Amino acid sequence: MVIDPPKDDDSADVAADLATLPRRPHIFRRILRDKFAVSGLLILLLMVFTAIFASFLAPFDPELLFTGRKFEGRSWSHWLGTDHLG
Repeated sequence: MVIDPPKDDDSADVAADLATLPRRPHIFRRILRDKFAVSGLLILLLMVFTAIFASFLAPFDPELLFTGRKFEGRSWSHWLGTDHLG
């Protein structure tokens, strides 16, 4: 094995070597190629969307009880009926 002596224009050789190296693909393109990463991002975006618009998706107070209709059967307003709390 023969080792070449250092040259005066080593910086030009390094720049030429760096120009020929393959570039890494952009990170978003790389993620979009992976099915599991895309499904995970969709689930995450769905959770963020739900958290942001939670007051519009469920406009009722979760701690408010309406005890006027106890143990009623199924109806259009209560699809599964009511329990002891209304």
